[in-house]
Amino acid sequence: MSGTAQAYSLKRRLLLALLGSIAVVWLATALFSYFDARHELDELLDGHLAQSVSLLVAQTGQELEEIDTGRMAQLHKRARSVAIQIWENGDRLRLHSASAPVERLSARDEGFSDVLIGGKRWRVFSAWDAGRRYLVQVGERYEARDEIAANLARNLLLPLLFALPLL
Repeated sequence: MSGTAQAYSLKRRLLLALLGSIAVVWLATALFSYFDARHELDELLDGHLAQSVSLLVAQTGQELEEIDTGRMAQLHKRARSVAIQIWENGDRLRLHSASAPVERLSARDEGFSDVLIGGKRWRVFSAWDAGRRYLVQVGERYEARDEIAANLARNLLLPLLFALPLL
């Protein structure tokens, strides 16, 4: 009976070692997948910020001359996490979205920046129009990015959580 107990113990140790190894590899894979997906998500969202600024820069000019400082309508549930501002000469707010603060989103005039406004972190892209008369800034709260990443992680990891015990 001693031989059976030793074999049982050996089987148990091998099984535990195998399950432990699988769990460690699974966790490493899940973490790598999450961070890789988060990086790609940030790249995609940064691309949307830059594209939005590019489209707004292309629209500035004569049409803006006829608009006093105004507020753009909020058309989507996530619109509150995105802010748009158009500044004349970089110091006079001409147009802004409902979610935009009245101060500049970023002190930086060109490119991406990370800023803190009202205790909230924002990712901002800024660019001037061709005549360097209008500064367009579009920002997105990191809170919204984090929410999207959390949903992505949940959808990515949930099937793996069920698969591990089955494996």
